[in-house]
Amino acid sequence: MAKTEGPTPMLSLQSIYLRGGAMEMNEGFHPNLPGIRMLPLFRNADCKCSCNTTQLQAEDGAEQTLHWCQFISRFQFVYVRPKEDGSQHEEDEIETHRLASITAEIAAVYNLSGDALPDAETLHHWASNNVLLHTWPYWREYCHNTLLRMGLPVTMIPLISLAPPQGQDAAAE
Repeated sequence: MAKTEGPTPMLSLQSIYLRGGAMEMNEGFHPNLPGIRMLPLFRNADCKCSCNTTQLQAEDGAEQTLHWCQFISRFQFVYVRPKEDGSQHEEDEIETHRLASITAEIAAVYNLSGDALPDAETLHHWASNNVLLHTWPYWREYCHNTLLRMGLPVTMIPLISLAPPQGQDAAAE
């Protein structure tokens, strides 16, 4: 990961949980019929972020201010019918060829040390790196189990690897 200039806000992981999930199979599609060709596609959508401040009051009356940021990542796995010519599906064609899909929204909540909320660039960097590393195992497990429950062939979702951008020396970090 690239180093950033100036002080970096300290975000510590508090919790990860499934906020929502959906699965759908097209009518008329039977996943266990022999000879059905299906092409797996992984689609990562956006990651929404909100930072908040909450006032807590203990039983003894002492007040505490909690600063926290919540990142909600949306993941999707789709089985599509392969195109006759073997070419890749364009994004706007996926729904036309979709046989089944699994979607999940996974939240990662971080406590923030200090009073200053991170700027948009820092939050984007955190979402693209740390949040993805923290939520990806939950997505893999959810998708794998849901594929089994739907009677679909299980496609192994790969481990995540965040390589430095091309041309950037990893040793310089």
